[in-house]
Formats: sequence, C-alpha cells, structure tokens
Amino acid sequence: MIIRDIEEALQLKPDALILVDDFDHYPFLAHLGKIYHYEELFREIAGNRRWVLVRLQGQETFDY
Repeated sequence: MIIRDIEEALQLKPDALILVDDFDHYPFLAHLGKIYHYEELFREIAGNRRWVLVRLQGQETFDY
C-alpha cells in the first residue's frame, strides 16, 4: 500500500509494519509520528540506498 494522504494513513492497522524508502529525503517519519506512535525496528543506509522499517504501536495520536 502506498500512503498518499491522511485518510489512507488512518486506515492502517494498529500494529502495521511500514517500510519507508529514502526516509531522510522526505519528512515522512515526522508526519507519521504526528498520527501514530511507532517503533523503529531496522534502519539501513548503504551507499545511496536508505530505508527504515517501523511498526505502529496502537491507535492514532491525532496530533496533526
């Protein structure tokens, strides 16, 4: 699933796993943190490839 807007983000399951490519090029994690609490499970930076795997922790925070 590609999350394009807030309505799609709010449809995620409370324990969803999310793989974010190029996580440091866009403020996706900052925006995600305003909607959900999440735990970072793994982060890798290898050359020009960057990605992070996170798991949502519970319900929405509605802090956006």
